[in-house]
Amino acid sequence: MSDIDMKRKRTDLLMKRKDHSEKEKALLKKIKTEHSLFRCKMLLCPAEELYNSCRMICFYECLYEYFRYCEKINVDFIHASNKEEWILEQLWNLYLENEYLKADTWDEIESILKAYADMKPPQTENNDTCGQTMPIL
Repeated sequence: MSDIDMKRKRTDLLMKRKDHSEKEKALLKKIKTEHSLFRCKMLLCPAEELYNSCRMICFYECLYEYFRYCEKINVDFIHASNKEEWILEQLWNLYLENEYLKADTWDEIESILKAYADMKPPQTENNDTCGQTMPIL
């Protein structure tokens, strides 16, 4: 088994914290994929650009660690992000837009997830809005 295969296997095992709901499994898969793409992008950057992106890298790594190890992810966040793509990027943009948000501890990350869930309209299984127009956020 190559080093890459061993790292993938170890990462897959780390992501398996407990039994997950289908929505949570889908969320974790998206987070893992987005993190991998972000990591590759950063590793290909010139040194100056990499240096200038240090806070963003730290943010992505902190959130990725949270999703890997947290035993109970906010259910409202799982529902709000269920049909979304580029979740980490959306959380980064939310973080930049709100100077009161921090991302250095799990409690602070949970505040970001709560703010994200609060800004999204509630989603139903079939996205039925009962004929109502949903505001664009």
